[in-house]
Amino acid sequence: MKTNEHIRKFPLLLSGFLLTFHVQQSWGAILHTENFDGTALGPNKEEGITTGDGSPLPQTAVWTGIPPAGWTVDDSQMQGLGDPNTDGVVEWAGWSFTDPRWWAYTAGNQNRVNFIKGGGAIAVTDPDEWDDLPRTGPYNSFLVSPQIPVTGAAGAAITVRFDSSWRPEAPQKALVLVSWDGGPFTEVLRWEGDGASEYFHPDSENETVYLPLTPPVGAQNVQLRFGTIDAGNNWWWAIDNLTLYTGDEPPHFETQPTAPQGPVVGSSVIIGTGTPVDFSVMVSAEQAPATLQWVRMNGATRTALNGQTSGTLALATPALSDSGLYLCEATNAAGTIKSAPVQLTVAGFTIVEQPAAQTVAVGAPVTLTVTTESATPLTYQWFKGAEAARVEIPGATAATLNFPAAALTDDGLYSVRISSAAAGTTTFSSVAQISVLALLLEESPLSVETTVGGEATFDVMVNGSNLSYQWLFRPLGQTGDAIPVAGATGASLNVNPVTRSGAGYYSVRISNAQGSVTSAEGKLTVIADPSPVEIFKETWQSVVLSPNVEEGITTGSGGPLDAVWSPTTPNGWTIDNTGMPQPNAADPGASDGVKEWYGWNFAEPLWWSATAGDQGRSGFLKGIGDSKETGVPAVVAVADPDEWDDLTHNPGTFNSSLTSPSIPLANTQPGSVVLTFDSSWQREAPMKAKVEVSLDGGEFRQVMLWTYDGPDLHESNTDETVGIALDTTAANTSMRVRFTLFDAGNNWFWAIDNISITAVTGTVPPSDPPVITNLTFDPATKVVSVKWKSVPQKGYKLQYSQDLQAWPTAVSGLTGAAGAETETSVDVATLFPTTLVPGRLFFRISE
Repeated sequence: MKTNEHIRKFPLLLSGFLLTFHVQQSWGAILHTENFDGTALGPNKEEGITTGDGSPLPQTAVWTGIPPAGWTVDDSQMQGLGDPNTDGVVEWAGWSFTDPRWWAYTAGNQNRVNFIKGGGAIAVTDPDEWDDLPRTGPYNSFLVSPQIPVTGAAGAAITVRFDSSWRPEAPQKALVLVSWDGGPFTEVLRWEGDGASEYFHPDSENETVYLPLTPPVGAQNVQLRFGTIDAGNNWWWAIDNLTLYTGDEPPHFETQPTAPQGPVVGSSVIIGTGTPVDFSVMVSAEQAPATLQWVRMNGATRTALNGQTSGTLALATPALSDSGLYLCEATNAAGTIKSAPVQLTVAGFTIVEQPAAQTVAVGAPVTLTVTTESATPLTYQWFKGAEAARVEIPGATAATLNFPAAALTDDGLYSVRISSAAAGTTTFSSVAQISVLALLLEESPLSVETTVGGEATFDVMVNGSNLSYQWLFRPLGQTGDAIPVAGATGASLNVNPVTRSGAGYYSVRISNAQGSVTSAEGKLTVIADPSPVEIFKETWQSVVLSPNVEEGITTGSGGPLDAVWSPTTPNGWTIDNTGMPQPNAADPGASDGVKEWYGWNFAEPLWWSATAGDQGRSGFLKGIGDSKETGVPAVVAVADPDEWDDLTHNPGTFNSSLTSPSIPLANTQPGSVVLTFDSSWQREAPMKAKVEVSLDGGEFRQVMLWTYDGPDLHESNTDETVGIALDTTAANTSMRVRFTLFDAGNNWFWAIDNISITAVTGTVPPSDPPVITNLTFDPATKVVSVKWKSVPQKGYKLQYSQDLQAWPTAVSGLTGAAGAETETSVDVATLFPTTLVPGRLFFRISE
């Protein structure tokens, strides 16, 4: 179950083992701090072009490749560096230093904004963004500290603490190495993006890392080396707020000062005189309490603000003279740590609403507006571009900037200069992006659920002119490119009737002379009612339950219970836990999490709910059944990563599969097989669930996927019956079903029960013959048109006769949907090149 426990760990890599321990001393000192806020950030160079708008996003104070004094960046292993054609996006070619909010904004976020421990300037390696322009070789870059004196440590243990944002993806790796007194570097931390690696470190986008170091006797200096290596188009590693200390831990800022009314980019805020503003921080100091003091910086001059000693700096009525740079200092017995700074600019008026970024199609109107409050008149002047690249727009001197019909050349950045003659104050608004696109996709297809034989319609809304459409289809379980749907070239797609093979993902590619865009996918889920005959059933009641082992002890009940849990499958079923973090052979019980929930297991559902603190588990009424009334314990199959994570386990995520025995399909009619099961699903990112089917011993093919977002989103439902229509043929003789919960950490659960396979058995009954519904003849063209209705999965031919004895074939290879009227035409002149006997010509449709 989820708890609010705070666990302090110090991971140290020594001879391939991960040690964890807690250091407690009654003395200490800060040896070194570095928060990278002293770097001289400047404008961006190439980043912004890669977002597709075709123009850079020039800003001041957002990025630099130059490290702080004493630090070095070693890019000697970065191939192609210095050549614009092979160095990727230059901002991210090796370790760089950047404003964290600009980094997240220009890179499209993708969770970068989660690094709230970082502030001011942070150190970043971002091979994902680096790869957006042509580059050569893998990403291998190192950030090296200066020589840090440690003589004051007097042989005591040293702790290295830093904030980290790590998003893993194979094959990227992160390293920390240490050198004493100029000696060789030794690895003390290794993270790898490969989930199968013993050094895999899961997605941790906002964590504080602790590394304990023991200096050699007589050591004078230590040097740190941070490396991101073996990366391609992978994610990122960013660090900030490095502190080396001995003994008691110095304070730590869990959040940096925020700028609640500020622009999207940059740690700054612009307000009007008298407008209240506050900045807040969160500080932790576990071993000694911290006192806080907000200060105002004017260059190197520090001014402590009287009475501002809480986590919030509140300025009730700021004046023009309150403009400046503010930060918070946190102090305890170990020393003082400074937060990142935030810039406050107090203007002679208030900007109530900044211009908002907008995206429009060519020819659409667009308006930018700035809203202000002032007791005296204001003047306005709009500019295109930003900072030093601003160009004044003639005549644009109102609070709004209008484009009646936007052109591609209007794409760009805009801001407005606002002036108050009475206050003698001039300032710029924040910069707003107008993106003018040849095509603007306003609404992608929505997901649809329907039954076999039902109807599904997918629509798209797009702003543009002279549009053409091509719908695309990607079957369930297929990871390759979607394939065009023949003849589907309209603004909507109607699937009628829905078949089992039609289940999958539908998208549409829209094009005009200026370009094309492909929508997001909508999912078609084919819901199936059970067929008449049940050919397989599994209720788990043959599982022999045993006492619990660890679960229950961890909740405080004090001891084991009788007949509540088992790891043993029913006959023929198998569990595959090779994707789970593997426990240590020497001490598996201390490295496998809560034993009852390591992979799929079987449990009495009422006990499972009670021992886990319920949290929705008791809602699985279809699994509990009538066990309360009958006294016969029910059994359900459970995958519960939330409970598994309550005890220590090796790094990695929950990935476990439960596979059925071989199920005979002989004597079942094609396409009539339906899988149903009862399910209790409580979702939480990033967990996923899937069902796969193998026919006749072949590869497993995905028939159901549930995720926490996107087209495969399945909302939490702790008591539902799921029906899946399977696309079987007459040739299939057996099948196996596999249930998998994967990519789960401290997430919720998935439980299943009452698995049933049903089908229509026996031979296929004879179908009604095709029927001709209309026949017409055009004397001018000598073309006969025949309309007819068919039954499914049949091949037909159009035959003709003059004497009702001989029936030559006019057209072969005809097919038609069940019950649908199909029209077929034939030129009579091709049947009788010489002579046609008047009045004697008959037609028929036959199989």
